[in-house]
Amino acid sequence: MTLAQLEERVMHLEQVVERLTALEPVIERLQTRKTSESEVLSSSGEAKPEGEEEDFIPGTEYDFVLSVPPKKSIRLWGEIVSIQRGSPGLSLSDAEWASLGLEDEDE
Repeated sequence: MTLAQLEERVMHLEQVVERLTALEPVIERLQTRKTSESEVLSSSGEAKPEGEEEDFIPGTEYDFVLSVPPKKSIRLWGEIVSIQRGSPGLSLSDAEWASLGLEDEDE
């Protein structure tokens, strides 16, 4: 690793430290707000909102479905350079087409 690469990494780490330092007061305020809200809820006798993570018991079934994260799609542009005939072994024979029963579904 060259000296220039090391200096670049150090600069990047310094930026990360600066950002984390700036976020510390925000996190403290959020934690304080959460603590005060939970104290208000517990003092008023209200139940905690459903679905909080600490309320879930491992191995127990619950009535909810976790969502699947969306698949990331990337659009790329390309150019077709050549088209070749496929291998004859890739196609289905007449008997194989008949065994699929696709003609019956069309009716």
